Amino acid sequence: MLPGESLLDGARRGAIPLASSCGGSGTCLSCMVRIEAGTAPAPSAADRLLFSAKLLADGWRRACQVWPTEGCSVLVPPRSSGAQAVRTLAGGDVRITPDPTVRTWRIRLAGLADDPARGLDDRLFAAINGTGPARCQALDVDALRAAAALAGREPAKLLAALRLGELVNVLPASRRALALAVDLGTTSIGAFLLDLRKGHTAAISQAGITNPQVSLGGDIITRLNLAVREAGRRQDLQRLATGGINRLVAMLCGQLGVPATDICDVVIAGNAAMVHLLLGLPVDGLAHAPFSPALRGAADLRARDLGLAVAPGAGVHLFPGIAGFVGGDHVAALLALETRGLAGSALLLDIGTNTEISLLHAGTILTVSCPSGPALEGGEITWGMQAAAGAIERVALDGGVLELQTIDGAPPEGICGSGVLDIVATLLRGGVINHRGRLQAGHARVRDNGPAREFVLVGEEERDAPAIVFTQGDVRAVQLAKAAIRSGIDMLLQAAGLDEAQLDQVIVAGAFGSYIAIDSAVAIGMLPDLPRERFRQIGDAAGLGARLAALSHPHRARAAGIAREARHVGMAGSAAFQRRFISRINFH
Repeated sequence: MLPGESLLDGARRGAIPLASSCGGSGTCLSCMVRIEAGTAPAPSAADRLLFSAKLLADGWRRACQVWPTEGCSVLVPPRSSGAQAVRTLAGGDVRITPDPTVRTWRIRLAGLADDPARGLDDRLFAAINGTGPARCQALDVDALRAAAALAGREPAKLLAALRLGELVNVLPASRRALALAVDLGTTSIGAFLLDLRKGHTAAISQAGITNPQVSLGGDIITRLNLAVREAGRRQDLQRLATGGINRLVAMLCGQLGVPATDICDVVIAGNAAMVHLLLGLPVDGLAHAPFSPALRGAADLRARDLGLAVAPGAGVHLFPGIAGFVGGDHVAALLALETRGLAGSALLLDIGTNTEISLLHAGTILTVSCPSGPALEGGEITWGMQAAAGAIERVALDGGVLELQTIDGAPPEGICGSGVLDIVATLLRGGVINHRGRLQAGHARVRDNGPAREFVLVGEEERDAPAIVFTQGDVRAVQLAKAAIRSGIDMLLQAAGLDEAQLDQVIVAGAFGSYIAIDSAVAIGMLPDLPRERFRQIGDAAGLGARLAALSHPHRARAAGIAREARHVGMAGSAAFQRRFISRINFH
């Protein structure tokens, strides 16, 4: 530890995973730790308000509130671990005619002995263009280096990978040219390896991890503010995003036993903020109204420009956005949705810190961005955590008996996003929360903790650690999030001249959307009260869109068309939105 350094900052400097939903500002509990040996520093004033005298005496602190002056041993409970958990990715695959941006050709490269006067570049041009039209007009320098490592005095059988007429990689003929499709999310990153010669969007290898940026903030707003406020943090966030993708590349290629340089093309779908952070672009415009991005359209660059551990000359394509916070991940989801043969009027929602919603009706796309905040993903919830072992994901209250279901059946450690919705819906049905969102006194599990009221999910005596509670403030955060989302739906329906009963389908996409209980979302008023057969949960639609764009240049072009055609319904500063928002605050 350096003098004056907090325990959280020391952990970050030492690359020790430690969660910090608020980015170290001291407004959450995610970095809670226990000093087990050595001298426990005196608790801060903020920690004295949060922990009981017994828990403080037992060594419980928040890492951002501890400035050690002597050596000590620290226990990091599972909930506070910022480890990059590996997740299972959803399927939803389709088959298409392969027509990728990067095409491959098997070639016979003349040996040096055949014509020593010619350069390697001459021999490559001759081998690629000799059996057909002038396919190759340029050579990337790193592709030339790869060819030099494989060429010799005798002829060689090779695989040439060309991107729009430029040679970007050269492989032995026995290997496959691969594409990497990435769903770069705020909470997690999913990656898929694909064979460029096949039209199967089913990956030959796939994996997902927690976005490493969570160590600098659990939600995108915290990260944006950090990047604007503190010099150097933008570079830290860029490094973490690139490092996460490279970790996935190593995992995927390790599963197949192939070198990472076999990856000849990369496609990335991410929200506007994640794309800006990945590219190291200024994020000031996204941190404040009117939320204007530095980059809205598609971007194409080289893997070496980002430090990606694939073929250095491989292209990297980033999906275009529509406007403001309606980014490339939503365009990718809309692209994937077109493979589903939709009919009638449909609503597509990708729920998160910023919720993107599109209404597909009569051949048009209306889209809106809702500032829903991180509450529905567990962020800024007192005991919120990522969807990992021990996270409470389902809650039932039957005859006064509370039943909890956790991920993997592990002992409760906190509450993930789907659990947040379930808790509010359950307490609302049971009368523990009234229609205004007020926790009611009188229930055995409702208590007043100083000026704050809270519902006890797991008591201190049940876990020998601070109680897991759902506070009045948590209820308010959910109310604000659900009001923002429902108001966005209202605005789209109004713009299209539709009533919610005319919706044929409500489609919920994304990792969070895959796990929420639709009944709970309807019960709290976040989603319209429609027949349940009209709701669909389709998983990682953005990931499928990225795979389509990796295997098909026409699909990549169609994504650009979607971004151009979609009409954004602006809500920033809208008096109509404010009226809708206020009307949707209460539970009905």
